[in-house]
Amino acid sequence: MSPLGLLCLLLAIVATLLGILYWTQRRELTGVQSVNDQLERLLAPSGTPSGRIYLQSEEPRLQELTQVLNRLLVRVSEGSERVDAVQSQGATLFAALADRRP
Repeated sequence: MSPLGLLCLLLAIVATLLGILYWTQRRELTGVQSVNDQLERLLAPSGTPSGRIYLQSEEPRLQELTQVLNRLLVRVSEGSERVDAVQSQGATLFAALADRRP
């Protein structure tokens, strides 16, 4: 094989590897963008998350990120329910106190 042919073969291999690297990076970025969009949608209306993030991905890091975010959403939602309960109880106690006032 001539040196020029060998150089062309080498450049073709490098171009193929760069294409594969670009494709895998793009796939991960698409997954991250999907998670970001879903998270923004969950938080936008009320400021309190209600729902889950769904992502179909073969990337273990993206799956782990989705699981962690869903656990965080559950905890925040439980915390906001507790805050609502305390506020409701406080309002009830305040009303009872106001009724007892002479």
